[in-house]
Amino acid sequence: MSTHTLGTGKRTLQQVILLAFSFIVLLSVLMACARKDYGKVQQNQSSRQQQQLYKDLHAPLRAGHKLLEELLPKAKAVTVVFELRQSGARKINRTLTQADLWNENLAIFFLTPKVRKTGYDLFYFDPRALRIQQVKRRTYGMQQDIIHSIVRSVPVRRKPTFTQNELDVFQYNFINNPETGLNFYKHKRLTDHIGNNIMPVMLPEHNAVVYTSIDHLGNKRVMQVPLLAPFDDPNKAPQSTALIPNPNIQSTHPRILSDGSLGLFANPDGYFRAYEYNLQTRAYRPTNKEAAGADNGDLILTNLRGKDTPLVFKLPEKLNLETIMGLVKAHNNGVNRYRALLAASLIQARRSKLKILPNFQFGVYYTPVSNIASGNNFASGDFLTEGISRGLFGIVQDLLSIPKHLAMSEAQIVQAEIARDTLLDEINKRQAEAADLFFQAQLYQQLLDIDKTLLDIVRQQEKRQKNKRQHGVAISAEVMGFEITVTEVEKRLDDHQRRFDLLMDEIKDICSLPRSKNIVLDTEIYYFEKDKLETFRELRQMAIMNNPRIKASRLQLNKAFFERQTGSRLDPSLNVGASYGRSHEEFGEFVDEFITLNVNSSIPIGAIRDFKLHRNYWQEIQQALHLEQEQQTQKTLRMLKNNLHSFYDSRNSFEVQQQHLAHALEQIRLARIFKRYPLVKTAYKTKSKNLPESRQMYYQALTETLRQHASLAQYYTRIWRDMGLSESLPKRLKPISRESINKHRFSTWIWNARELLTADNAIDSFIKAAHTNQVRRAYVYLEADDKVLSDPLMSERLTMLINKGARYDINVWALVGNKDEKASHMESQIHNSARNIEKYNKRFKYLEPRVGGMKVHLPQAGSSDITDQKQYQRVLEQTRALLPNNLPLWIDVPLNAFTEENAHYIKDVLHLVDGVTVYNPKGKNQELLIQADTLLELSPKTIEFAVKHNSKEDGASLNRIIKTLHKHQIDKHNFAGIALLDWSHILRNEEELEEEDE
Repeated sequence: MSTHTLGTGKRTLQQVILLAFSFIVLLSVLMACARKDYGKVQQNQSSRQQQQLYKDLHAPLRAGHKLLEELLPKAKAVTVVFELRQSGARKINRTLTQADLWNENLAIFFLTPKVRKTGYDLFYFDPRALRIQQVKRRTYGMQQDIIHSIVRSVPVRRKPTFTQNELDVFQYNFINNPETGLNFYKHKRLTDHIGNNIMPVMLPEHNAVVYTSIDHLGNKRVMQVPLLAPFDDPNKAPQSTALIPNPNIQSTHPRILSDGSLGLFANPDGYFRAYEYNLQTRAYRPTNKEAAGADNGDLILTNLRGKDTPLVFKLPEKLNLETIMGLVKAHNNGVNRYRALLAASLIQARRSKLKILPNFQFGVYYTPVSNIASGNNFASGDFLTEGISRGLFGIVQDLLSIPKHLAMSEAQIVQAEIARDTLLDEINKRQAEAADLFFQAQLYQQLLDIDKTLLDIVRQQEKRQKNKRQHGVAISAEVMGFEITVTEVEKRLDDHQRRFDLLMDEIKDICSLPRSKNIVLDTEIYYFEKDKLETFRELRQMAIMNNPRIKASRLQLNKAFFERQTGSRLDPSLNVGASYGRSHEEFGEFVDEFITLNVNSSIPIGAIRDFKLHRNYWQEIQQALHLEQEQQTQKTLRMLKNNLHSFYDSRNSFEVQQQHLAHALEQIRLARIFKRYPLVKTAYKTKSKNLPESRQMYYQALTETLRQHASLAQYYTRIWRDMGLSESLPKRLKPISRESINKHRFSTWIWNARELLTADNAIDSFIKAAHTNQVRRAYVYLEADDKVLSDPLMSERLTMLINKGARYDINVWALVGNKDEKASHMESQIHNSARNIEKYNKRFKYLEPRVGGMKVHLPQAGSSDITDQKQYQRVLEQTRALLPNNLPLWIDVPLNAFTEENAHYIKDVLHLVDGVTVYNPKGKNQELLIQADTLLELSPKTIEFAVKHNSKEDGASLNRIIKTLHKHQIDKHNFAGIALLDWSHILRNEEELEEEDE
């Protein structure tokens, strides 16, 4: 073999080695670029899971998460953010984001101006407790410095590898002074052993930090390490010890309990449960104490926007239906799950269109020297015998795939619409469920009060029967009968309490509130039986147009249409492309350049057959989806129809039950009379029960009435759920709520009360007329002798009026005062009436109708005389003190009293009462109409306006004034409605009003 041949072979071997080495380097670079630090990813994922579990155990107010995330990044305060590292803390200067709030590797501080002082207050955001805590002044070194210490778990690397990242606990200290501001001071590693050390908790009073240590096998142990260790060597960690030495017992998630003690979770019995740990005795015992949350368990401190002091956010004291449904829509986990799926569908729809874009092609090629013929190179100088490198850059577009990808994109867009309707359906179902839970909880809240009252009654009966037994009047069987009744009521009370607690927990769950959060439900009553529902035909149309399930089933057909247009999987292809290339000799001298245009296509052999199968497949799919749509529509309409009929059945049962309730009230009244006058019972030869038994019958009837009302609420909610309109329930129910209906109904005065109560059939005539004229409240005038309450016969007639009015939701109030007398002349009569009202109401048990309130009517209420003003205020103060706190006190104030001169006096008077009726003694209703807006704006109390029918105004003109007041004032919170000074002349006919408008 010649020397030249050996040289050529050696050079070829070198090129092969060089090519192999280049390939290995390129592959390593690509792998390094694509490689992720899976150790760190796994550690971060485990840390996030543990953090979420920690937050769940601490039971934060989840309803405040969104509020915090929205407000804190926008807070008008100096925000200082530190990035926590193994090497220390570094201040970073960038805009705070929502994701930063829950990042354990960041420490976030807020500086806010002090209230009426110079300087700043320092606040630290604790992502563990989800609140801001004010940093208290401490000294470290110089007295003017403020030091704040926190502990966090921070990723560390103990070996120079790509994968090994673990969490160690570090203590970071920060100082703040007027000159240098807030800065990082020192830090120290508190742990230094293999594993992930997470969720550190500071215990300064014990000079300790506790945390959960997780080894590589997933075993968890709560460890303790000294907090105030010397800072001599930052790289040397103190010695840590396990709180529970037994290695077979796992423990995790240390936390501060509500009383300041240490709590943790451990499994000495094979399962995890909460324990309270004593750091002195090293003993632990099971506990049910809650973790220390925000203030009162329901507050979250955040920074005010543009104000000087922190703001406390909390839920309303009473949750009404609208608040609960809003919480469900914003925070329910199932709703948020579908909300995330909707976001994913929108992203997928955008991704589908990207496939239409052309493909870029580029490459680098190297062709090593090769001997065309064995032996010596016969063409010396020919570049074909040299190593050639080529670079290529081009673009390729598949033409036949464009319609496929466009159709696929449209299908994904429809899929996003389906995801939207699925989200709306989930919101609709969850809100209906929340509404049903709300009304059921209201029911059991009332039943509990009934059970407690009934238990007192039967216990008194049992006590009396036992006394009779001791004196030989009763037999043992009678005593046992009462003992059984007491046991039944006690067990029913216990059952209702457990059901109520369960319903409250379900409300918290569906609203994503913590179980430990104490909530109170609003007691607003909704009159479902008064709502005039549309016909089934109208409800059916509303369901077809609005129900998300039906809409989603229709969209499935649209999606199938576009998916059919994507064509078969064996469609032919047609690619066009263009490329530009250059050739070099041995990566050096330029040899050649070229432009390539190409067209290529492919036709699969089975394309025609697959096209037919594809067409037949989607025909069957579309037929199935069409049938599914019809099935879904029929199912929804069938449920709607059943619930509508059930609602009407419940409404009929409710009306019948109201008659039973009215009968039970009359039985109580008769039992009270027969107890006081036994001869009356003998004369009538009645078989009426005694007073306790009558009250038991009344509470049984009341319980059934409340259950029927709850049944109305249940079916009413389901009707709107089936139409897909659960979200409109609060607005729909607002017009038929007690407050809204009362604003449309009237109050009226009964000055001739004795005549009304003594005349035969007068009470029935009044109740019928009052019900026809939509009277909600009747003010019964108590004369100076006050015999309406003190006379036994008159008081029982008053009870009859109250009971019959309660059936139609007409509330009877006591009216005291006089049209002509001054406050000084009426003082004793007003005070006696207040005492008699309280005495009269004490005759009735819980939920039995009684005098609903007291109204004081004195024409001198707006007098400018200073003596009269002081006297009137004193009378109201004493009257308020004599009345029970739950009995409202109202006053009548003439329109001319609201003057600039009396402004301060009127303001003081209004703070003594719960409401006021404004009337015009001159009878000019137009003046009330003109000043209504001003009066409602100035008054802190509820106001009703009294209108009067006089000879100069016909009924139509008065009705127009009433309608105008309702139209402009009905939505104002302190507008209570209209009072009729002469209600008997008013016959409110809606058809006449509509004809007048036309």
